[in-house]
Amino acid sequence: MSTIAFSTAGLRARVLASVNSPLPLLTVLVEPLSQQECRHVTALLARFHQFRIVGWASDERSEKWGVILSGAPGDLSDVEFFLTRRVFSNTKVRSIAACREIQAAAKGYLRERFLLRLPRGRELAIGPGTSVMGVLNVTPDSFSDGGRYMDPDRAIEHGLAMAAEGADILDIGAESTRPGTKPVPPDEQWRRLEPVISGIRAAAKDIPISVDTSSAAVAERALEAGADIVNDVTAMRGDERMAALVSSAKVPIVLMHMQGTPETMQIAPSYAEVVSEIDAFFRERLAAAAKAGIDPEQTILDPGFGFGKTVAHNLEILRRLHELKSLGRPLLVGVSRKSFLGKITGIEPPSARTIESLIAGALAAFCGASIIRAHDVAGHVRALKVARSVATGMPVSEIPAESSRSPIAAVPAAPPDLSAPFFFEDGDDEGEEDGEPEPSDDEEGDEEDGRA
Repeated sequence: MSTIAFSTAGLRARVLASVNSPLPLLTVLVEPLSQQECRHVTALLARFHQFRIVGWASDERSEKWGVILSGAPGDLSDVEFFLTRRVFSNTKVRSIAACREIQAAAKGYLRERFLLRLPRGRELAIGPGTSVMGVLNVTPDSFSDGGRYMDPDRAIEHGLAMAAEGADILDIGAESTRPGTKPVPPDEQWRRLEPVISGIRAAAKDIPISVDTSSAAVAERALEAGADIVNDVTAMRGDERMAALVSSAKVPIVLMHMQGTPETMQIAPSYAEVVSEIDAFFRERLAAAAKAGIDPEQTILDPGFGFGKTVAHNLEILRRLHELKSLGRPLLVGVSRKSFLGKITGIEPPSARTIESLIAGALAAFCGASIIRAHDVAGHVRALKVARSVATGMPVSEIPAESSRSPIAAVPAAPPDLSAPFFFEDGDDEGEEDGEPEPSDDEEGDEEDGRA
């Protein structure tokens, strides 16, 4: 099933799970609307996008409804053409707005190319293939390689080696965010970061460098020393100065989802519907970024595997990652060496989870990830070539530049007959109702996730 996650918080998970649309159709969830508004949305999309109702969900307390539609995405300009040439009464305004949002979600879902503006007049193209972000920790206590690259010369050597192996971005951090850790003071972070960022930038002028920090003071110094991107695990909630800094510097920002803080995030994490809640979180953070003056085209979204998630949550996010593509922003996935992979295979040492990491990274790419954050850069570059070749049906070397990465193909819809009269039916549409959702997962969180 290919699903656009569209304002899905509140829709019952079992109703969503019951929909089984064959590819390459898109399934769209719209809520909360009144029953009449659901009919209006259905009529618009059925006429101009060949969508059909495949299910309903209702909230008995608020008397609000969600409609589940399925059909071919077709030429999205059809709906826009229609809406700009018809005048509706005020009673239909909300359903027209919903159709516009569906149109935006579908465009975001099908988007494959992004262009990030970097300092010093440079650009970073993301897509249609999946980029690799190499992990470089200059920390004594990261779960995977803490202490290994505390020596600046060794860290610089490793960073340059990852660039030579095919890393598109280097992500350098000086603060472990594994569960239970406490914040590292900004001055100490910078003491660890400064020689490494400066050394790599001096040796490699063009490789994009991301600084992994939630401190605006550290980010500001890093940008001055040659960093290009800010990777903030708190999504600009941890430091009130971060949004203003990113806005004034006009650099890309990674907004990551985390439930709680690194100290508390793995103490029985719980969600009513994990993907919907991450979707809602991203929408709120994107709105906050825009309000602060940050260009939406400069944002990257990270669902935060291992940050306040159980094994079941992580697997659900990975399986349904493509739903978050409707936000229209590149998705960054960091599953490399995470403990949920070790719990699946029984491999305890994080450094021994290379095979698990490569498989999960390739699956994430196949499900819509634009960037994979990885420790084993060379292995991921090779794995992602296989994933892209499977998605497109041809070897990477033979893929035309305009080809899509996604295995979800768009099926053109028949052009609408705009000369015919348009009307809404007054009859009630029949669909499926479902019971209460299954109880939430009470599983304890992972013990060693976070950034590493």
